[in-house]
Amino acid sequence: MTDQMLPQFSTDDNGLMHFTFNGTEVRVGLLDNGEPYFVAADLAKVLHLTNIRPLMSRIKDTHKGVTNVYTPSGVQQMAVVDEPGLYKLIFSSRAEKAEELQDLVFEKILPAIRKQGAYISPSISDEQLSALTQEIDRLRALDKFQKQMLASAETARRALMGGSWADYSDPDKD
Repeated sequence: MTDQMLPQFSTDDNGLMHFTFNGTEVRVGLLDNGEPYFVAADLAKVLHLTNIRPLMSRIKDTHKGVTNVYTPSGVQQMAVVDEPGLYKLIFSSRAEKAEELQDLVFEKILPAIRKQGAYISPSISDEQLSALTQEIDRLRALDKFQKQMLASAETARRALMGGSWADYSDPDKD
């Protein structure tokens, strides 16, 4: 599997994210609940399908719908699928490109998530990776500090409820 096959992400002026797979762009938007949706016609292109309707018919109504999508020729209503619908489309297709995408998900993305807790595209720059790592470290330190503050507050609460400070100096001791 080549690095060209790995997904690339960008955002346009209309707030739609674009994810490019193997040179083909997929428009991704956000539903009212904050979950992503994927334009079905774009998925058909990625999978090299001339007709996505048979695959769409296998998707539960709760995972597909129609929404307005901004295009260069104006707003158009387009069939979309949510994330579970996306996986159903990809994993139920027997198209060669679908199998390549399945391989990417099964061989790279899911193992990376299992091992590292996240998938980071190899196309990310060293500077971006460093900034991400620093932010993760900052958030971990903040989480640790918050836990210490909560433990101190609990110690103070227990002391005020009665008993001596010595009895409550270690909040983990019960």
